[in-house]
Amino acid sequence: MVQHPYKAVEYPSGGWYGLYPGPLQMQYMSVQSSKGGLYMASHDESHCPKEIEFCAVEEGTRLIYKVFTGVAKNSYSMTYPMIVGGFDGDWYAAAEIYRDFATNANVCQIPKLKDNPKVLDWIKESPVVCTYAVRGEGHHAGPTQPNKLYPYKNVLPHLEMYQKEFGTNILNIIMQYEGTAPWSPPYVWPPMGGEDLFKEYVDALHEQGNMAGLYCSGTSWTEFSSTGEGDYDCRETFKKLNLIEDICLGPQGEQSSLVCNGDALRWGYDLCASRKKTLELLSAETKKMIDVGVDYVQLFDQNLGCAPYFCHSSDHGHSAGPGPWMVQAMQELISGIYQHSGANDKGVLLGCEAAAAEPFMTDLPLNDLRFNQVLSYGKWVPAYAFVYHEYVNNFQGNQVETTEFLSTEQGANHLLLRTAYSFSIGDLMTIVLNDQGQIHWGWCTKFSVPAPDQKSIIQLIKNLSAWRKGAAKEFLIYGRMEKPYEILNPHQAKVYRSDDSYMNFNKVLTSRFVSEVGRDVQLFVNWQDKSEQVELSLDLDITAIIIYSSATGEMRQVSSRDFNLQIPALDGLMIEYLRA
Repeated sequence: MVQHPYKAVEYPSGGWYGLYPGPLQMQYMSVQSSKGGLYMASHDESHCPKEIEFCAVEEGTRLIYKVFTGVAKNSYSMTYPMIVGGFDGDWYAAAEIYRDFATNANVCQIPKLKDNPKVLDWIKESPVVCTYAVRGEGHHAGPTQPNKLYPYKNVLPHLEMYQKEFGTNILNIIMQYEGTAPWSPPYVWPPMGGEDLFKEYVDALHEQGNMAGLYCSGTSWTEFSSTGEGDYDCRETFKKLNLIEDICLGPQGEQSSLVCNGDALRWGYDLCASRKKTLELLSAETKKMIDVGVDYVQLFDQNLGCAPYFCHSSDHGHSAGPGPWMVQAMQELISGIYQHSGANDKGVLLGCEAAAAEPFMTDLPLNDLRFNQVLSYGKWVPAYAFVYHEYVNNFQGNQVETTEFLSTEQGANHLLLRTAYSFSIGDLMTIVLNDQGQIHWGWCTKFSVPAPDQKSIIQLIKNLSAWRKGAAKEFLIYGRMEKPYEILNPHQAKVYRSDDSYMNFNKVLTSRFVSEVGRDVQLFVNWQDKSEQVELSLDLDITAIIIYSSATGEMRQVSSRDFNLQIPALDGLMIEYLRA
């Protein structure tokens, strides 16, 4: 058994750069070592679309930056500076360079979470997100018959139990509910079984004090389904609506979808974000969901970061190629859907897959971060949270395809790790259910795969929810992330991959936040089933430390700088730093 060869790669968990070019979650990258670091960024306040990638080469790591200019007929001049330079320190130092730019320029002229009217009261009460499919066997492919979580009300006893165990409410986001065909946008309504059956479930969910959500599939348009729904065929509708005038075109006039087009899901096209018909179609479908009481619509799933897809059409009123027009088009599409669907009037949130890109954060303050995909490359770092946590809280997401690259049979319980990590960076925790109502490893893990230990994951979420709603609330919801003080000689656990290689992760995760009034705290999360001891390396200017031993706020003050902390099993601990 070997250490995974990419163990040294630190990949920012704010988004999947390079897969779907468009407005980026953040416009920088860095590579660093003990000898120093290289920072590369576009300090672009207008968010022009770019593609950021990296790859391993014999000499080390190559950083790749592509800029999309629209159509530059004769010459092109960049309207923003590209910054390349060295720095001392680790990834936190690079992220701080970018944060200083982004939060002091026009990149991030949006209200902080506490002042953003889009951030509803139920978000501030820190629900746990729950998601699952009501048809199929836990995976995109295969049979799509209703499973044991259908009819929709079948899940209510499970949610009541988790609500009680966790001590907090649930945001319940359903997948594969469409009465048309699974993952076949834009026509998702009526839901399977009819609107009355679904509304009965939503009303009962609200009576529990919980919230209703739905996954959608972004700005794609489906001609016909590949999921076994043989009667779902919209080719005649495509012709009737003359949608050939509204789909995204490739540079040679290609007509096809970029995402999820294939035998597993659907065949179709991508709708151009600039087109009036795109707004009308998505608004109409969203309104139907809102009218039955849905609280959250992850409308832009498969538009990572809410990025629009590239369009090279010369007949849509935009430049005949990807460029700055894409940002304004998507901003107008989002705000138009909020207005025309009734989402603004009824206090409903829209969301996207991955963290919202910078120009869309105001309208999308809660999204499916899905950082687990980073583990297919290397280890994560919370770069997005470091830069933008004061403005955007995300949730752990449906953790799609985790078990395709991580083992469920050997090594440490990576579900506990992923949940602890999500909490530690200030995001809402998420559970994914199998058809028995048990907490499963993640979406796209078949129900036939044995579920993880239920007692440990329930206990971990219960304990961490208490912290998020209790002593750590002002930091985990509203705080600014800072570099934590280092744990000396941390104990580590092996997380195995499907190929028998592994990665080492600290048994105690840590993060640090500073509140708006300057309170400085560091959190520690032990995702192991036995207590762990940690020792810290602290600055000389710290005069005293307050140890919060429970989420209720019980504390004791320590004046010595030399001390060890005992972190309870499947729980957290918080300390506050005092300075002269």
